[in-house]
Amino acid sequence: MPEGRFASLLVRDAALAGSLAAGFDILWKRALADLSEIRFYPRQS
Repeated sequence: MPEGRFASLLVRDAALAGSLAAGFDILWKRALADLSEIRFYPRQS
C-alpha cells in the first residue's frame, strides 16, 4: 500500500458529524476533479 494517511473517527454529536461529513464531501469532490492530486485511488489496477 502506498504511503499516506488513513483515519477513522467516531463522532457522537450528530450536528458535528454532519458538518464534518459535508466538509469531507466538498473536499473529495474537488480532489476527484483532478485525480492526479490523489496519490492512491482504490479503483486503479
